[in-house]
Amino acid sequence: MTIIPEDIVEAAWKEVGSLPEGEAQQRIATISETQPALLAFVMAGSEDLSREAQELGLYIFVVVLHMFEKHCGAKLKTVEIEALERLRDRIEESMLTLMTADEASFEPVALAESKGQPFVMKYVAEALFDPDPDEGVDLSEDEIGELSIIMKTVVDALQEAAESESQTN
Repeated sequence: MTIIPEDIVEAAWKEVGSLPEGEAQQRIATISETQPALLAFVMAGSEDLSREAQELGLYIFVVVLHMFEKHCGAKLKTVEIEALERLRDRIEESMLTLMTADEASFEPVALAESKGQPFVMKYVAEALFDPDPDEGVDLSEDEIGELSIIMKTVVDALQEAAESESQTN
């Protein structure tokens, strides 16, 4: 497994953040062709959330995907819906374990969930828990929780897609 370095995470975030509106829309159109299951998963997973939560979720997704594309290049495989469903179920199960865990078992489960892409997950956490006050984003705890599961699933699925490509080379 290769960890995406913090400088690539930062560069991807700045690049996506500085896209003009027209280019951002084109980027979404491209993603609908290159990673249709991922885009559908994010859109469907956030459809019951507020408009601002949906927009933030889509934005974070575009940034995270750009991080993986920047790091992996054209080698990144297309994520399939079955992988997303399997990973989401595993993550939801882990979250339930965390919610009911005693102190002794909490730390190992939490650490296992945080491994993989620490800098990407740090970005996701900061975007969800510390949104830009200038943007006026105010998410409920439920929206933060739902978007956290969606983004963790996306990151894990992209990690699998990157690893499966490196194993076939």
